[in-house]
Amino acid sequence: MKTIFIAGGGSGGHITPGLALAEQCLAHHVHPILLHAPRSIDREILSSEAFDAHAIPASPPSLHPKRALRCLLGYWQSRQELRRLAKSHSIGGVITIGGFTAAAVGLVAREAGWPLAVLNLDAVPGRANRILCRWGTKNFTVHAHDQFPGELTAHPIRSAATVEGSKSDNRAALGLAINRPTLLVTGASNGASTLNALVLNVARKHPEAFSGWQILHLAGSAHHSMVQDTWDQTPLADCPVTVLPFVRQMCHAFGASDLVVSRAGANSVAEIEAAGLPALYLPYPWHKDQHQRFNAEAATEAKAAIIANDQIEEQQNLEQIGPILSDLLTNRHHLMEMTNAARARQCHNGTSELTRKILDAFGIVPTREGSA
Repeated sequence: MKTIFIAGGGSGGHITPGLALAEQCLAHHVHPILLHAPRSIDREILSSEAFDAHAIPASPPSLHPKRALRCLLGYWQSRQELRRLAKSHSIGGVITIGGFTAAAVGLVAREAGWPLAVLNLDAVPGRANRILCRWGTKNFTVHAHDQFPGELTAHPIRSAATVEGSKSDNRAALGLAINRPTLLVTGASNGASTLNALVLNVARKHPEAFSGWQILHLAGSAHHSMVQDTWDQTPLADCPVTVLPFVRQMCHAFGASDLVVSRAGANSVAEIEAAGLPALYLPYPWHKDQHQRFNAEAATEAKAAIIANDQIEEQQNLEQIGPILSDLLTNRHHLMEMTNAARARQCHNGTSELTRKILDAFGIVPTREGSA
């Protein structure tokens, strides 16, 4: 059986598309090994998965002397680890999904002569993808961009984020009230402190806007206790609140929801769009290239989403974004228009077709068992 390395880590957005591809690799009788960053969030996401996973000791590149040395040392250690793994497996190819882990693995693949598929998910390609696409056996991209030549593909979406069943069934699976409209608040795998604070501050200032709703607040592991304590001190008369660090089966979270407040990472946007949900996006404000804003632009142009600038400062966010959230919660006509627009542009799951094309590029004949 051939083995394929799938590399990406540092956030859920670099890991969960790899899970989608790993599922399909197994369906085609190909052995996937997930290579991830040595960070707690990576281990937490992968801890309940049945796939082989290995931490790769790569570090982000830097011009700072000490961090640059750490990057070089991390690459050398990554090279040693990958060569050790390769001794006990027949390597059929390498898939990279962006980030510094992918960069290190892709460079080792080039040196070793392994076939390389480079997958770009963001509207603005990151540095690792811009470098690796020069050596890709085959490049794939969800967004056309002149800095990343590649074949267009739909976004791969894992089975754990693919919605099935009714809203009532999905709400019941999470212990939510089955008849209440549900606001999903999520900062993706790491959580988002400014996004958490925004919703809490709006609830304190305009509790009436939440009347009749319920909130599923995925606060992130690092913020969970603080967010739970703050909600406990912010009782809403007619709006139950459920706070969790994160949900592994995001299919239930999306399937239960009527509106999402979220960051705009490529994977978050794709999963929300696949679920046909309207969204209020607060793109991560510290990225120099502002790629999260571009990830959400198409949904915004289709009137399925609204992009709001995260001002970082809590009072500014409350004043500028609070009215937008309040309107979405109270103006059912506006929300229904956005919902209809979101359903009209529901994207399909690209996992099956993408996996087949990658295996073909690697010279591995796909079996008929693979499916979306």
